[in-house]
Amino acid sequence: MSHLREVALATGTQFEWLATGRGAMTLSRDAELDSIATAEAILVEDPLEFRLVRAFREAPLKARLSLLEVMETLASQRTGRTRPHGTARTTGSRRS
Repeated sequence: MSHLREVALATGTQFEWLATGRGAMTLSRDAELDSIATAEAILVEDPLEFRLVRAFREAPLKARLSLLEVMETLASQRTGRTRPHGTARTTGSRRS
């Protein structure tokens, strides 16, 4: 049963549908948000920040990496801090 739970989480499907074939296959948006583990949840009260988080989560992986780099660059310009140690660029290739 724990494997079915992991499959449901990984695929965004309802556990009951996987186990029995009954009910809706996909999670509703409310159920998806309710199923976020508390330890991984982030409280976002600012409407702009909420829009940013939602857009990031809905973006494809390649776009997420680009968005992350843009946000880190903007943040470092504002705060004067650079990217945390060990978070090297993961996109593109280096040319000599």
